[in-house]
Amino acid sequence: MTGSMRRPVFVVSVTLLLAAGPYNGSTLVVADRDDTSELVRELAVVSWTGVLWRAEGHVLWSTAKVESPLHAVLELDVHASVPVPRPTSARGKAAATILASHLTEL
Repeated sequence: MTGSMRRPVFVVSVTLLLAAGPYNGSTLVVADRDDTSELVRELAVVSWTGVLWRAEGHVLWSTAKVESPLHAVLELDVHASVPVPRPTSARGKAAATILASHLTEL
């Protein structure tokens, strides 16, 4: 879908599944307009699941390579603030354990 009448701006909605690392199984949803005339675009992350539940942030993305007129490879740089979960439920305890183990690796 085009989000502008003057230049190539697209309306995007993408769900990304993290398939490895401490956030394995978590998802984030990016929904915003993508002005492809800009080298780096800032898009909103509107939803998070899994260990990233209640996180806040945005994505900086750029076109790394144009494969064809219809396909491109994007580079995504996710900036997020992930709250430390309260271990009051089984879900919170699991998330706190995963996050704590990741923080000790840094």
